[in-house]
Amino acid sequence: GVALAAAKRFPNLPSLLGAKLRATGNHAYYWHEFRLLTLPTKEAWTQPSTLGLIERTAREAVHLADHHELTEIYCPRLGCGLGGLAWKDVASVLTGLWDGRFIIVHKAS
Repeated sequence: GVALAAAKRFPNLPSLLGAKLRATGNHAYYWHEFRLLTLPTKEAWTQPSTLGLIERTAREAVHLADHHELTEIYCPRLGCGLGGLAWKDVASVLTGLWDGRFIIVHKAS
């Protein structure tokens, strides 16, 4: 999924992210050097995504966007690929949390 694509594009990201996760837990993080936000949707890669975690990391993403003065953040449909969630359910969580800076991108089917 998206994590694998990011790891291929930024080969040192997995070790950096792993260190962050061990130090401070499963949260949203901003990586200035990659111009990238990491937004977890699962507690473990083998588990399905959860709306609760998506809501928490979406709120954290807003805080990070404010703090780092980010003006455009392009995101996939969080949790809807390998995470197994329906976009209508995820969209209902994000509505009201995310503003116009957050732009959802997806492949047309």
